[in-house]
Amino acid sequence: MSDEDINIPMSEFSGNQEFLNRDSITDNDDDENDNFLEDDSFLEDEIEENEQPKDTKEAAENTWVHWKEKQKKILLLSALPPLLQSLALTIILPSFNDIEKDLNTNETYVTLTVTIFNITNALGAVFYGPLSDYYGRKRVLFFTLPIYFIFSLLSCFSFDIWMLIFCRAIIGFVSCSTIVVSTGFIQDAFPNDKRATYISLQQIPTLLTPLYAPIIGGVLSQWLGWRSTTAFLTIACGIVILITLPLLPETLIIDKSKRKKMNLKQLFGGMTLLLRKNSKKPDYIAPTTATSGSPSFVILKCALARALSFSGILLMATLNPFLLSDNFGLSDSMIGFLSTLFGIGTIIGTLTGGKLADKAKKAYGRGGRLVIPIVCNTLMAFGFVFYGWTISFNYWLASGSTIILGYSLSAARSGLYIFANEEQPDKASTITGATMLCSFLFTLPFSTAGPTAVKYLGVQSVFMFSATCTILALIPLIRVMALHLDFRK
Repeated sequence: MSDEDINIPMSEFSGNQEFLNRDSITDNDDDENDNFLEDDSFLEDEIEENEQPKDTKEAAENTWVHWKEKQKKILLLSALPPLLQSLALTIILPSFNDIEKDLNTNETYVTLTVTIFNITNALGAVFYGPLSDYYGRKRVLFFTLPIYFIFSLLSCFSFDIWMLIFCRAIIGFVSCSTIVVSTGFIQDAFPNDKRATYISLQQIPTLLTPLYAPIIGGVLSQWLGWRSTTAFLTIACGIVILITLPLLPETLIIDKSKRKKMNLKQLFGGMTLLLRKNSKKPDYIAPTTATSGSPSFVILKCALARALSFSGILLMATLNPFLLSDNFGLSDSMIGFLSTLFGIGTIIGTLTGGKLADKAKKAYGRGGRLVIPIVCNTLMAFGFVFYGWTISFNYWLASGSTIILGYSLSAARSGLYIFANEEQPDKASTITGATMLCSFLFTLPFSTAGPTAVKYLGVQSVFMFSATCTILALIPLIRVMALHLDFRK
């Protein structure tokens, strides 16, 4: 047989070239998925139900190119809805004493307005994450913001503490959607190597609320009564609705022709992701950690580190008005002013935390994103101890320590959230919702038992316990960081 006999023109294969390339890509993706999951049945079921391609994660990483010209608009407008969640949580704190007197109740029931708010926040986050990833970001806001408006208005007319608690529960259930959806906007519209920075920028208006909301709440409560604080929330929600819903674009790109109806498994996807054992394989395995294997339960470990530190912060925010009033006899407006020191810390942390996380990632690989959260949570533990020690004899020192706590909380957030979201980029809002679930569920025992524990154990012991929990949550996270560090960069 001559060479001419076997010299078949490449044009004969032109019709099959696309098929061959696609087949080779599929084989590569299958190998990648084998490394990514020990049991990939969950992922296969989910792909079959949505009829999405196997490179969904890669597609989720690259959708930002469609929004390159509108990134500033998206960043600005997506930062407004989360304000409502933070306002609802902080503006009412200085008016606790006024609520207690006006509704003829006690400290325990007033504290329940925060505890129930956090519980419903956690429950709502579980649902809104998958709904946002499946149906789109704006659809969720079209449903939740009007409900927030209605129940903020109703809470102005609360005739007893139980009506107020009920209204706060509904507000909590819908307001968490703003945090979950905002993370989705950043995931959709910005490149991976800059997401921590842009999440920090997006957080600035939200984290500014501890700076001005307690002052507004204290002044309103002192001069107009505590009901004026809920009226303020109603007006703020109305403004956000009028600005964001008409102008904010839908950033989630969905092929509606290939999408089926959502099922219960997808609706509770946040819990599934939280309890998933296997994680994304590190890009580089150093010789010193080669025998350690891939880390497990990565999303859960990130969520727990965030949850325990956040629970301690919320415990401090809940007890602080009562401690300042009982120990030093301060007015509502003065309590609101001192609470702004926490806001100053959050601003500094917001401006620096995201940039530091992105720089650490460039220097040390993906594990570098966790360096800042680990350092900040360690610093937060010392802040808890210092606050518990000084709140009984010097309110300026105690309030000064809240700067450290505010900085640590806000600076750690970006690195933790982005690291967790990188485990499965196409489920960004679902992962955020699952992380919020942990955070707010842990506040239940902290907020409920906090006032009682202070009476019987003392404030120093309570915040020493918070510091210990914060440190313990870092131990598994340190191993996750070590396994993802890449010193070759």
